[in-house]
Amino acid sequence: MYLDSNNHNILLGGFVGAGANSYFTTTDSLDGVIIRLSSTAAVEWFVKLGFGKSQYETVQSLTMNNNFVYAFVLNTQANPDRPTALLKLTYEEGKV
Repeated sequence: MYLDSNNHNILLGGFVGAGANSYFTTTDSLDGVIIRLSSTAAVEWFVKLGFGKSQYETVQSLTMNNNFVYAFVLNTQANPDRPTALLKLTYEEGKV
């Protein structure tokens, strides 16, 4: 979780499991997610990460710098002990 002290938005990172909610439909057991919430808890944007079938992704940590969001993504199938990817997203839209 990361709190933007300028506008009090919250960035959440983690994973969703299959069957958790119909909105979070996954092709395998776990897919990583990054969500930006406004100060009133409205969803500003939502990104779901799926690297492939039978790959279990989770967002391990988040930070922000110069209007970009950086996320360390862990693939527990391929590399359970170290981050698999570093993603750079735009803060305003959540685009890679």
